[in-house]
Amino acid sequence: MSNDSAFDIALTSATTSPGIFPPAQQVIVYNAFDKVSSITKGNQMLLITYGHHRQRISQQYTAAGITTTKVYAGACEYITINGQPTTHTYLSGLEGLFAVVVKEPNGTQYIRYIHTDHTSTSISTGLGSWNTITDAGGNRLQEINFDACSVKLGFCERSVKVYKN
Repeated sequence: MSNDSAFDIALTSATTSPGIFPPAQQVIVYNAFDKVSSITKGNQMLLITYGHHRQRISQQYTAAGITTTKVYAGACEYITINGQPTTHTYLSGLEGLFAVVVKEPNGTQYIRYIHTDHTSTSISTGLGSWNTITDAGGNRLQEINFDACSVKLGFCERSVKVYKN
């Protein structure tokens, strides 16, 4: 083996303790420009479509007879679950994303505010990762914390807190 490239070393197999990974095989298919185009596992399937700039423009997820389709257009995400449309419009400013306007299938609209791990991109103590979502009244709806390597802190017990009003 030469040390000419970082690609000289490749993992070809691994052995773990029983029960670490789910028993169902996952099949991942890549397109011509090395992006995932489909993932299949049992009766679950995710299909991803990319635009000419190689950005994701849509995806379709099917599991247990329920199909969820997402179409991405600019700052909007159009989500259809079994024919019921929901729209997420992402609002951003100089500091990045700050809110999401959600329009439900019944026409109801509401806003969710996004809070990051610091208040300015110029502060070097945080990465600007989302960690809290609140409603218009400032009530916490969700809180997620990560370590420096993007691993959820307290993964099993406390990483995601969902607040009910």
